[in-house]
Amino acid sequence: MNGKCLWCSRVIIFDFDLTLVDTSPIAHLREKRQWNAVNAKLSELKVYDGINEMLNELNERSQKLAIVTKSPDMVPRYFI
Repeated sequence: MNGKCLWCSRVIIFDFDLTLVDTSPIAHLREKRQWNAVNAKLSELKVYDGINEMLNELNERSQKLAIVTKSPDMVPRYFI
């Protein structure tokens, strides 16, 4: 990594689905594009252990973060 640490990166990019949040319980709804049903289930989804602490640590270090997802915006926005 050319002597650079991960924390020194300009931007750290995370995938949302199954990396930050367990979206497997709504996978069947997403496949059928039943977005109202997806939206109704968002409060039941779990953020993986340690994710909030890691993101807070990166934020405290002024690290720029980005999230990519194939989900509609409403899904990750619920958690941001």
